[in-house]
Amino acid sequence: MQRLTPMDPHSLAPLVTASGEDCWNQTGVWGNQTPRCSRLQEVIHCRNCDVFTRAGRRLFENAANLEYVGEWADSKSIAEVQESVADNSSYTIFRLGNEWLAIRTSMVKEVSEIGVTHCLPHRNREILKGLMSVHGQLVPWISLEGLMGGAKDDAVENGRHRCIVIESRQHVFVFSVAQVHGVMKITTNSMREAPAALVVGGKKLLTGVVSWLEHDVGCLDGDALVNACNEQLL
Repeated sequence: MQRLTPMDPHSLAPLVTASGEDCWNQTGVWGNQTPRCSRLQEVIHCRNCDVFTRAGRRLFENAANLEYVGEWADSKSIAEVQESVADNSSYTIFRLGNEWLAIRTSMVKEVSEIGVTHCLPHRNREILKGLMSVHGQLVPWISLEGLMGGAKDDAVENGRHRCIVIESRQHVFVFSVAQVHGVMKITTNSMREAPAALVVGGKKLLTGVVSWLEHDVGCLDGDALVNACNEQLL
């Protein structure tokens, strides 16, 4: 796996902490050393960690070499393609009742506590639960259980306090979940065929199923999921 922050000879400073460490490349999401960083259970992804944020701020406070800036601009499109490929193999795993699901980490805007909720009149609350306040913004609150034809989602009544906010193509939705495990790399070759029954709007919601810790984890198709959520707003 390519390191997120390679040592470029043209840069004046690599992305490291003040003490010269880069834990995100060692025990974080871009590393493979064990034991894993204990903070991943809380922040889910290294980019949400204050240690990574401070290192990034420290890097940008340094002046950049002009030759390096020019080379960076020329290679920006290549870097974006490489990052896209890496994101597509990184999934965030979470639980709904007894079902385990995964969604591309690149779509996960944040994992947070359930905010203030508002009901919408004359709506089927089995799928579109209402609106949830996320940092002051009202976001459509969708029940994944209802969308996938499963059990009724009584998140607040049953003491469920976690939610996942996703964003794709400027569409933002929030789902209440029972548990968020964290991030793992999933390759296409490791996926088995998904059940054909999970079809919404003519498209399968799952791209495949993988085995993880004696569980079957359904990998959500992000585009199909967003389209299905948008249909609930019509």
